[in-house]
This record gives sequence, structure tokens and C-alpha cells, in this order.
Amino acid sequence: MKKRVVIIGAGPSGLSAGYELSKNGFDVVILEKDDIVGGLSKTVNFKSQLFDLGPHRFFTKNKEVNELWRNLLGKDFLNVERLTRIYYQNIFFSYPVKPHEILLKLGIFEGFKIFASYIKSKILLRNLKPKTFEEWITKNFGKRLFGMFFKTYTEKVWGIPCNQIEAEWAGQRIKNLSLLSTALQAFGINKNVKSLVEKFNYPRVGAGMMYEKMAEEIKKRGGTIICATEVVSIKHNSEKISSVVSSSKDGGSTEWPADYFISSMPINELVKGLSPHSPNKIKEAAENLYYRSHVTVNFVVKKQNVFSDNWIYIHDQRIKMARLSDYTNFSKEMSKDENKLIACEYFVFENDELWKKSDEGLKNLAIKELEALKFLSNKDIGSWFVLREKSAYPAYYTGYKESLNLIRSYLDNLKNLQLIGRGGMYRYNNMDHAILTGLLAARNILGEKHDIWMVNAEYEYHEEIK
Repeated sequence: MKKRVVIIGAGPSGLSAGYELSKNGFDVVILEKDDIVGGLSKTVNFKSQLFDLGPHRFFTKNKEVNELWRNLLGKDFLNVERLTRIYYQNIFFSYPVKPHEILLKLGIFEGFKIFASYIKSKILLRNLKPKTFEEWITKNFGKRLFGMFFKTYTEKVWGIPCNQIEAEWAGQRIKNLSLLSTALQAFGINKNVKSLVEKFNYPRVGAGMMYEKMAEEIKKRGGTIICATEVVSIKHNSEKISSVVSSSKDGGSTEWPADYFISSMPINELVKGLSPHSPNKIKEAAENLYYRSHVTVNFVVKKQNVFSDNWIYIHDQRIKMARLSDYTNFSKEMSKDENKLIACEYFVFENDELWKKSDEGLKNLAIKELEALKFLSNKDIGSWFVLREKSAYPAYYTGYKESLNLIRSYLDNLKNLQLIGRGGMYRYNNMDHAILTGLLAARNILGEKHDIWMVNAEYEYHEEIK
């Protein structure tokens, strides 16, 4: 009789685990709360216009993940020119910022102040071991550049001051970059500085195409994927999980016994669902962990040539919007009618006024901000809709590791449970990292021994290529 594996979540990590296990003869059951697969990488079909949940690039340094992507989609895996910029003081800057642009666009005097600030930081902070995001950026770029090109956007995303965000966040996202290294690279002086990603891959009709194909392959091998069903209880005896209970949107419930369990659901929700309940200190640790939620206001726009970027970072304190994308700049096939598909992203907590706004209120806010930024006006807007995603980004607030390590230590006692993905591991994983955690979890069940927590722990800047 086949061994059964229940996987919670049909995002990139859960589907990759299911894909690997179904290839190896396991009875795979994947339970997904959403109506469709893909998780935060799903693609939504709105009146035949295709929208992702925010911009997604398919780029990886992992050869196996790259091969998996290419095998799944073949010719449907497009090669896309990258253009990503920062919008600051009504001026576009490259991302990452290039020093010669600062001189050209902000002037020599401003460039001198930035360089003086950098030199000051290198002298005064040379022995500093950064503990916060603000300290890490200031040490590597100087206080002035931190305030111009890092502070505003980062605080929009995380909702807390940069001096309350772990330096680990900078280590994962921008390690090895400094003002000096980017200046040397920009002026062609240092040929040993790694270049940055200028092209990436993208599925022909949206990021979700990859995961829909993966789900299709799982089903072909006899796997089961059930959407619109939420895991509400995880039954265990302190040593192993015996079953999970899911609840469908129509109110029905089903119990799923299995030999192995893999979870990508938010780790704090997993703890809350344990039956019997975990000790009070573990429940308190779960309460201490929190995620940032995500709202996109999506517009179908008749106006052409809105902007040429894949996406733009909005560094303007007056504007609540953090990022702006056009999905037709990823693939023209996202729109069948040659419309422009514009997405305005906001990062929120669920008790924020912004999260509580009506869809109409969010639309009005987004249009007002697009007009203030001089990208679009109300007359350019056709149809529109709003997407809300809870628990999208694990918050790297100062001290979060203490709570996370307590929970990890407790859950390690459940020998047939593995945690994967961004939500399950409370780690800001890119898609390729998430997929790799799923593959390694599957191989642990197959008898190999992999430490999943080492994925995305190398602190190598994801944007750099040799």
C-alpha cells in the first residue's frame, strides 16, 4: 500500500514537494485554502486579463530548480529584458542606484554630500557589527543614501522603523553591495565586481502558469489537490501527527490521516491549530510572530506607454503605494486586448486603516496616487479589482528569532512533520528557495538527509551573477 503524504498549501513549495513525491510513487494529498493553486505566485484571470499578485521574476542560481522550470514549461518559458527603477523626487534611478546617475540627476553637490556621508560611516562604523537594517545600510552606503533610497520603501513594506528590522534582512537581499563596489562597477573600474541580473525568465501567461502545470503533473500521477479547503486542526500525540482536519467553504469537514505531513501554512497558524494545544510558552511565541499582509489594486488601462519598467519602487513618503507594475511588460500575452495591466501594491497589517478600506476606497486612493505621480489619470482607467493576501511577508523585527527558535524546537518533536516555504518557515524565501525547500522535504521522506533550514541561509546577494 502506498504511503500517504498530506501537504498543507499549494504554493511553489507545497507543489514542488508533491511533484517530487508523486514521481516516486507516494499517495499525495495537497490541501489549499485558496480557490486556485500557486499561493503568492498565482495568476488571477480577470475578464480575460491576467494579473499576478505582484511582480515575479524567475531567476535562480540553483541548476536543479532552473532545469525543473524549463522542463515544465519548455517554449512557454520566456526570456525577458529586465528594467526595474526607483522613483524618487519625480526622477527615475536605476535599481540598484548607480553613482554616476546621482551626479547626473541630483548634481555634483548632492553627490559630494553622499560620498562624504559614506566616508564618515566607513570611518566611524568600521568596527560596527550591524544588528539592524539601518545600521547595515548606513555602514555600507552612508547615512544620506540610506535616507534617500532605502528608508522610505523598506518602512512601507514592513510597517516598522528600519532600526527595528533585523540586519539579516539586508544580508539576505543586498549582501556584498556597497557604495564603493557599485561605483567601481558603474564606472567600469573594478572588473571583479559581479554583474547584476539584466534578464530573467517568465511564463508566457503569468507566474501561475508554472504552478498550474506542476499541479497538472501531480494529478496525472494520481495525486489529489483540493482547493478552497482550510486546515483547521492538526492532531498529534507529541511525537508524531496522526491526521489533519480540513474545512471546506461550504462548511463540510474532512479528516486526513497520513504517514507524513509537510506544511507551508503560516507557522503561527500551524501552532494555533495543534490538537492537543501546545504549551503556553509556545502559544505565546506564536502570538509574537507576525506577518505583513499585501493589497494590490489592479487596473486595465487603455493608455499605451504608461512606463517601460517591469516594476517601479516608489520612494516617496507622501505616497502610500510601495511598488507599481505593468504585467504586459513581462509578457504581452497577459492581455488579449493589448491593454496595459497596472498593479499598485500596498503593504499593510490587518488592523490598519488601509486594510479596512472598501475596494472602492482603495481604487480611489490608487488613482489619486497615480495622478500625483503623473503616470495615469482617472480617464485612463477601464475595469479594476482589488486582491488582498493575508500573511504574505514574515516580519524580520528585532528579536523575532527567539520566538521562532522556541517554536522550531517544539515542532521538531513531531518526527513526521516538515516545514517548508515562506510561511511555513517564517523566512523571506524567493520562489526558487521555496521550491528547493519542497524538493528537499520530499527527499527527506525518500530517505535522504537534508537540513531544509540551510536553504536561503547563505547570505549571497540574489541579484548578483558571475
